[in-house]
Amino acid sequence: MNKRLQTLLLSSALLSFSYQGKANIDWFEDSSALTQAHTHLLNDDLSGMFTSLVEVWQKMEHQPLGQHLNALFAQSLEKDCGASFDHNPLPDWIDSIHIQRITTRSPGNDSAKALIQVNTDEKVASITLSRWVDKQLSADSYLRKHDSDSVTGYVKRYNLTEPLAYGLYRLQIQAKSQVDWNTWVIIEKPNIRQRVLWVSQDEWAIEKRALLNPYCSLPTLTVELLDYVDGDYRQVWGKEYVSDYPRVIEEKNIPDNRYVLLLSLKQSRWQGKIVIDTIQQISKTYDLLNEEE
Repeated sequence: MNKRLQTLLLSSALLSFSYQGKANIDWFEDSSALTQAHTHLLNDDLSGMFTSLVEVWQKMEHQPLGQHLNALFAQSLEKDCGASFDHNPLPDWIDSIHIQRITTRSPGNDSAKALIQVNTDEKVASITLSRWVDKQLSADSYLRKHDSDSVTGYVKRYNLTEPLAYGLYRLQIQAKSQVDWNTWVIIEKPNIRQRVLWVSQDEWAIEKRALLNPYCSLPTLTVELLDYVDGDYRQVWGKEYVSDYPRVIEEKNIPDNRYVLLLSLKQSRWQGKIVIDTIQQISKTYDLLNEEE
């Protein structure tokens, strides 16, 4: 990158902090990692930018700087949806990792949770996601195993008092064989480009608020009917849509009953090989009565 471009980059970044006062400007002038993060982004070196952002976040003392880092990180997602943040493969004993931050709006109740899903043939002893520096997400958490025909996986669930905040996190996975793996994770402020909402008692809509990132996969809408059985909610019917989202339940072969209708709209991005999902959920009681012809 030529000297003139470097000067413009530094000047632009300094101007963005001028309203925060001299202390923040002095800190920025001495922060080579933040300068490098801007430079890496201009040069399309997203892996280098991610490494520099982690370093800056580790040293960060000024909260307004976090807002700037989030804006820089969000801008970098427009390049390839985060796929180039980390070129390293997952360890051989881990097949896949999904991190999900979920907010649920129900009549009279809003809730939030974070899920970490790890598919592996190893027996997992612990999965931990902590906010830098060593801040536990929630004491209300548990780890469970789930099996299917093709894969064995584990899910760590954190029940949160508020949505997962943006910032720097540490993900640690330890197997019972004592092998372990850890990595840094950056969580950005949610950029809700589409929103699911109720428009009537039995109808919903997908509100388009901004253009989708063309490098990310299309948002997925999941429609589920849940029944309360033996103290737990179980799926009676469900379907996923990646386009041509319906506005009502079109399935006719569902027994008449009172259900919980749960809608989940998922936007996904990557951090290298890790998938990070932002999921909006809305739910309500749904009385199904099929009219006889």
